[in-house]
Amino acid sequence: MATSGSAGRLTVGYNMVALHPRMAGMRTYMTGMLGAILSATVSDPWHHLVMTTRAGAGVLRDAGLAGALADRDRVTVVELPFGGGGKPATLLLEQLVVPVLARSYGVDVLHSFDYSVPLMAGPRLTMTLHDLQYLRNPAFLGTGQRALRAIMVPLGLRAADEILAVSGHTANDVREYFDGGGRTITIVPNAPAAWVDAALRERREAKRHAASPYVLSVGTGNQQKNYPRLVEAFAAVERKDVSLVIAGRAGADTPRILERAQALGIANRVVLAGFCADAELADLYRGATAVIVPSVHEGFGIPVIEAMAFDVPVASSRAGALADVAGDAALMFDPFDVPAMTRALDTIIGDAAVRESLRSRGRARAAAFSWASSGKVLRDLIARMVQ
Repeated sequence: MATSGSAGRLTVGYNMVALHPRMAGMRTYMTGMLGAILSATVSDPWHHLVMTTRAGAGVLRDAGLAGALADRDRVTVVELPFGGGGKPATLLLEQLVVPVLARSYGVDVLHSFDYSVPLMAGPRLTMTLHDLQYLRNPAFLGTGQRALRAIMVPLGLRAADEILAVSGHTANDVREYFDGGGRTITIVPNAPAAWVDAALRERREAKRHAASPYVLSVGTGNQQKNYPRLVEAFAAVERKDVSLVIAGRAGADTPRILERAQALGIANRVVLAGFCADAELADLYRGATAVIVPSVHEGFGIPVIEAMAFDVPVASSRAGALADVAGDAALMFDPFDVPAMTRALDTIIGDAAVRESLRSRGRARAAAFSWASSGKVLRDLIARMVQ
């Protein structure tokens, strides 16, 4: 088999059939990691086969990868004319179409970005695990999603030659639930999305997204995000001239968020911004007094480092990987302790010295996470696999 240092050409495939514009953190991971591995292998005799759908290819172009993907000497993009119909349809593409493409193009190593691998693909396999939510907090996922992951994650762990995790916390979960499959787990962290760097270079004034100062939280309205408790904690803050803005697609918990805000008499101070395009989300970060991440579990927690990159002070739950990601650069609290969450909000809203200290530590913390670094880790892992 050809290696990165030989005269032959190594072909690396990327299973990206799950990529879709409606994704949030997973979209950041897929686009960031693909861009990083393409950059990390510029000097290697590697060819890259990107397998995605038309919708996924649009996401890659929107993420600023159009130029890199147009380099036909290094990259082939296969746009499937179907897909985007939810996890079952994606799974069919992954298990039936991706293996055929991998064999047709002579793929040597195939990387899957999202929980599962093409079991009949043939080449050596790597897979990324973002969390084991379906085992830790099964009630947070729908029945179908739980069932699919209960089948595909264990099968993927057995089939994959190398396992990647986005955090030490997720790696420890794999070891706890599966004994790590008897193999080393490589930690390849997330980083802020490419649009964050672009937005920071603009350095323009923020638009107002609330009639008053606001605290921002970023995430889909699902149970793990813990928004009903956040609303309860926010209702008790001392400053009544501050609003809470929640940015992200509606989810299972969205009706409860609205009901809780109305019951507590603060519906006029809680803004559900819905899904935000990158530029709008950048404005939300720029204008925020602080960012709060109240989740009861995260496999990583990209909004923590996005906020820090935007120089915004962060208050965060210490659940899951959040404590590891935030380090000493956030005000931490127990996500199940509503009064503790209120105290964190009162402190970060009311104490300018605390906010400045968090900003300073946050800048340094955000700088510790980069796609360039993670891309090099993946590049070196693949090179070792084929030596």
